[in-house]
Amino acid sequence: MSDAPGWGLPAARVASIIRLMNAWRLAPLALLGVCACGATEEQLRARAAFDLSCPKDQLSLVQLDDRTQGVTGCGQKATYVESCGMRDGYGGKHDCTWVLNTDSSKMPSKE
Repeated sequence: MSDAPGWGLPAARVASIIRLMNAWRLAPLALLGVCACGATEEQLRARAAFDLSCPKDQLSLVQLDDRTQGVTGCGQKATYVESCGMRDGYGGKHDCTWVLNTDSSKMPSKE
């Protein structure tokens, strides 16, 4: 069995080490995929419940676009926009929350 030049190890062993090094190099990318999920519905409900002084179970959510959610509950409505502290180059979003984009307002009464 021949040694890999400059390593003093069999070529098959060097190839195995290189494969392992490549796998570890890709591991952080796999982790980014797991935690790159953006702001959650639970975060939105918690924030809207506070802003509207309305219990979470009385809130209705409607997606307005990719980053915007409308929330109604307890006779009020508000609009929230997802805000992320960082976006990676792979489409992932990190450190995200919901930000109130309008003054919460009373909905007009239906007469």
